[in-house]
Amino acid sequence: MRVLLAHLFLIISLSLINSVKADDIRDFQIEGMSIRDSLLDYVTEEIIIKNSYHIYKNKDFVSFVNFARPESLYDGYQVSYKNKDKKYIIYSLEGIKLFKDNINDCEVLRKQIVNELKYLFSNPSVEENIGEISDGDPSGKSKVNISRFYLNKDLNREDIQISCYDWAEGFKFEDGSLAVDKLTVSIVTQEFLEFLKNEYN
Repeated sequence: MRVLLAHLFLIISLSLINSVKADDIRDFQIEGMSIRDSLLDYVTEEIIIKNSYHIYKNKDFVSFVNFARPESLYDGYQVSYKNKDKKYIIYSLEGIKLFKDNINDCEVLRKQIVNELKYLFSNPSVEENIGEISDGDPSGKSKVNISRFYLNKDLNREDIQISCYDWAEGFKFEDGSLAVDKLTVSIVTQEFLEFLKNEYN
């Protein structure tokens, strides 16, 4: 049974909590999708190509960014897949909720999600990184609070991450767009985490 990671007031009945086995990262979904699915099962190749970007120095992975459905609790979502993979297999999946100049509400919601997810795991391995410098801002002025849930007790690096990004005032990305504070709920494979580790080191 899969669990929908809707980041606004996660509603999980007691019966669902008791029945879920959180031992497979594919048990969790965002926007109906899960990692290792094909993005083609949800959108057309034309839409994928139109909304895909090379945002990393290393071109091994490509990011697909799209607005969420009108009924969604997310503002948008981002998928990472391997460059030149015609099956568009999902290696990282992230739901995004924007909090313009409102990082306090973002943090309240992050804590709500963390507390609710803890009920889905028996003795979960949770790592908290509060006030971590965001890799996306070389100045070191932008911060991020991250909670990571590891699906293996040996901390094998497949995980679920709930994060609040507090961007420095006026910070802009390389494309010139102004950064907006945001909450993200991410499902990430070990391979993609290793890719990010090499990208930012």
